[in-house]
Amino acid sequence: MEALFEAFVAKYLQKQVTTGLVLKTQARSHYLVRHQEQDWFRMKLDLLIHDDAASRLVLDTKWKLLDAVKENGSDKYGLSQADFYQLQAYGQSYLDGVGVLALVYPRTSSFDQPLPVFEFPKSEGLRLWVLPFCLREKRLLLPPCGSLDASLISRVPIQRAIPEPASQPGEVAFI
Repeated sequence: MEALFEAFVAKYLQKQVTTGLVLKTQARSHYLVRHQEQDWFRMKLDLLIHDDAASRLVLDTKWKLLDAVKENGSDKYGLSQADFYQLQAYGQSYLDGVGVLALVYPRTSSFDQPLPVFEFPKSEGLRLWVLPFCLREKRLLLPPCGSLDASLISRVPIQRAIPEPASQPGEVAFI
């Protein structure tokens, strides 16, 4: 299901990407470490949006259900610490430690809005968004413009759509 979700997101996200930019799937141009003149541990991104000059946005898809109500220190919405380590490594290698990263999960009734932005304390210019992808509407749901500062808004190369109405409480189906 993970690969199917990734392919589905890539197909429809391409339609949301700002003109002049390219959405690349399975980008693999960087390695995590160099050891005895050998590159080890190739980093394979799910999705990379770039132009001729630079990488603009790194996205990683996850086929997992999140729960926005579980925002406490122990449940952490159902997010995985390993995914955050992975995205931080991508941000350092593909964005030079400055820019926007996104974890993309299926939208459900318990996760129908982007989570508040995550910051990496030792990488002040790197921000991570956790975003829902609406399977019904076939689009990535972005944070409202007012929630991003001006420097980050220019780095999110995805066209915004009008927000959808909120789902019904207790709904379990993907929306």
